[in-house]
Amino acid sequence: MKSFRPLLTILLSALILQGCTKSVLDTTKTVVKAATPVNIGTYKPTPNDSDLSIIALEKIIASDAYQKGMRINLVTNDGRVLLIGQVDTEENRAKIEKEVISIKGVKEVYNQLRIGKPISLVQQAKDSLTTIKVKAKLAGHNKINALKIKVVTENDEVFIIGTVSKETAYYATFVTRQVTGVGRVIKVFQLLPDEE
Repeated sequence: MKSFRPLLTILLSALILQGCTKSVLDTTKTVVKAATPVNIGTYKPTPNDSDLSIIALEKIIASDAYQKGMRINLVTNDGRVLLIGQVDTEENRAKIEKEVISIKGVKEVYNQLRIGKPISLVQQAKDSLTTIKVKAKLAGHNKINALKIKVVTENDEVFIIGTVSKETAYYATFVTRQVTGVGRVIKVFQLLPDEE
């Protein structure tokens, strides 16, 4: 049993740390986020990414599309929202996308919600560990500014998100594919114009 304690501690820490990088919505309708709460007194007409994430989560929870047994995560970058997780039907998948795209300040929605049961806690811990490994590899590469790239893993699919150059996108994709535990890499990049 003692030999499993360090591994269990690492996996649980990874799971907790992953919550620091994105907003998470689970079937208990609890929202865990690292973003700053929206202050009504200082609210801006065009919300920033943190505000958009909060608004989107609140709108999803309030919608009739949100059902018990769903697990929905989202990441926002420059007004573009990536939806990941598991939902019960294609109809609810489409409704959730429609709810999010209707929010002022949302430029685009990348709907990567999958139809199926929510992933297990073991899979979530595995995904957190994969995310940590990918972030470490990106940070260690001399052609990549890892601070410009968000990384989220969901059921062995790794999503790399950011506004980057073509060169950075290429290297980030290449490096991510080399990491153990990565089943598939999905790029959600906004490419910067080429420098002349």
